[in-house]
Amino acid sequence: MVKSKKDGFENEGSKERKNKNRLKSVRSDFNAGSIDSFQQIYDVVAVSWIATKLGMGFTTLKNKSASPGDFTLNEIQRYADLIGIDFEDLLLFVKVRRGRPKHRTKKRKS
Repeated sequence: MVKSKKDGFENEGSKERKNKNRLKSVRSDFNAGSIDSFQQIYDVVAVSWIATKLGMGFTTLKNKSASPGDFTLNEIQRYADLIGIDFEDLLLFVKVRRGRPKHRTKKRKS
């Protein structure tokens, strides 16, 4: 049961509206090119809320955000849909920030 605002809790509809408005801000900033990291998104919209909307756990989302190359294409599509941006734009954002591979293969001697 959701407690009333006067009890210190907001109702779910109010939280949902606030987060959707925050996503609009993120979308504007992303389209303007002023988002440089996933952390900037999480400074505006709670990681836990985004994780729930994407159907993944909090820790999973944080880990993948720290190592963006671990996101699947499906997850990138869902993330882009949630924010309201083009898939290709978020894919490029991830590619630029994916960093080095975790495991390198050794070159074979000929």
